[in-house]
Amino acid sequence: LIGRPFWLSWWFLLLSAASLLLLLYAGVRFFIRKMEKAKKRELKFLKSEFIALNALMNPHFIFNSLNSVQSLISKDDPEAASKYIRTFSDMIRQNMHNLSADRISLEKEMILVANYLELEKLRFKKWLDYEIGIADEVETDLIMIPPLLVQPLVENAIKHGLWSQEVKQGFI
Repeated sequence: LIGRPFWLSWWFLLLSAASLLLLLYAGVRFFIRKMEKAKKRELKFLKSEFIALNALMNPHFIFNSLNSVQSLISKDDPEAASKYIRTFSDMIRQNMHNLSADRISLEKEMILVANYLELEKLRFKKWLDYEIGIADEVETDLIMIPPLLVQPLVENAIKHGLWSQEVKQGFI
C-alpha cells in the first residue's frame, strides 16, 4: 500500500501556508521600514538645507541692522537707536528660539514679522508703512508652520518690490 506523499498532508500544507504568510509579512515590514528611513533622511536633509539658508540670511540682516544703528547714532538720534536695538535684540532672541523648533505657531511667526517690519520702518522712517491683517476667525496660536516661513517673503517684498522700484512711499 502506497500512502500519500508528505507534501500533500494537512500539517505540511498548513506549515507551508504559515511560512508563506510569515515571509510575506516580513517582506512588507522590511519595505515599510526602508521607506520610513528614506523619508527621515529626506526630512533631515531639508531641515539642514533650511538651517544653512537661514545661516546665510542672518549675517546679511545683522550687518544691515548694525549699519542702521550706526546711522541713527551718527544722526544724533539716540531714542530711535535705542528703540532699534531693543527691537533688534527681541527679534534675534525670537529667531534663535524659533530655530530650535521644527514648527512654531503662526502667531509667533507674525510677531517676528511685526518686529522685522518695525526695524525696517525705523530704518527707512516715513518711506515704509505696513499693516498686518489676520482675520478674526484664524486661530494663529493653533496653526503650526516651519520657522521663518513668512518673514523672508516680507523681506523679499521690501527688497525686490519696493527698493527695486524706487517707490517714494512703500506699503506692505
